[in-house]
Amino acid sequence: MANLQIKGLKELQAKLGAVAAAEYLRAIVQAATLRLKSRAAVYPPSTAANLPGAYPKRWYERGFGARWAKKSGGVGGRRTSERLGTQWYALASALQGVVGNRASYARYPKGFVGKDPRQALAMRRLGWTSIEDDAAKEIPGIERDMQAAVDKQLR
Repeated sequence: MANLQIKGLKELQAKLGAVAAAEYLRAIVQAATLRLKSRAAVYPPSTAANLPGAYPKRWYERGFGARWAKKSGGVGGRRTSERLGTQWYALASALQGVVGNRASYARYPKGFVGKDPRQALAMRRLGWTSIEDDAAKEIPGIERDMQAAVDKQLR
């Protein structure tokens, strides 16, 4: 969770009125949440865990689920993927934005580092960034862009 410091909110409300200022801020917060959502949806490069191989190899196919090579020469599998990358959502109000994921297992590759639901260490080692990592990279730019949007409206 991030707390951003945006100056001029009282002045914005005085200039636009409470309802118009709230709608303007909601649009700014929505843009910020969409920015973070885009970063969070990025997958790391595939690893050996995603590559098929000869029997008795097992692997995970993104967008499908578990796969395995059969002794008879074919490939078996279980369609278990909830397609993590397509399950991100962004919600916004005038004062709060939320970015989340509907996949039941999202916490394992994209969870938090310092609190529950925690990211699985194995996923971090495979190159997955936590949602905290994603937010830390985006927040300085988000805060700068939000402040610029408020300042522009106050000119």
